[in-house]
Amino acid sequence: MLRDSVTRLQNQPPPPTPVLPALAMVALEPKISLPEKFDGTRLKFRGFVSQVRLIMQLHPRRYFDDTTRVGFIRTLLTRTVAAWFAPILETSSALLQDFNAFMAEFEAVFGDSDKARIQLTNCVASSKGHVRPLSMPQNSGNLSRRQLGKSCLDLSILLWAL
Repeated sequence: MLRDSVTRLQNQPPPPTPVLPALAMVALEPKISLPEKFDGTRLKFRGFVSQVRLIMQLHPRRYFDDTTRVGFIRTLLTRTVAAWFAPILETSSALLQDFNAFMAEFEAVFGDSDKARIQLTNCVASSKGHVRPLSMPQNSGNLSRRQLGKSCLDLSILLWAL
């Protein structure tokens, strides 16, 4: 009788391996706050885009393709920006499947429209020893303040002519 019980136990299939939830097998993605919805305010554009890109980098499994990335950005648009996006969606624009092209168009429409003035501001600050201007090469630290000031003056004259 004992021998029969042992034989029966030995002949039973092994118990199934417990299945872990998929979430336990995948490294947890960090929690990060969503940015404030973007309403087209140009001063907020750079911060908005930086936050969105960070979220996508930290959640690569969630935002795994261009369509998903563009769709995610749409959920964060409001007012005139949402109205701008509507025809892109309604016409099934190629921008929906090309994140980089979408971002280029997004920046062209809502990004900083006055990059030259910002560049001039950076030049002025640089000539006072604060920061290197954006348009100058990395080795511009070797330029004298006089040379740097002349480059900024040239940029200033060009802007004034426009």
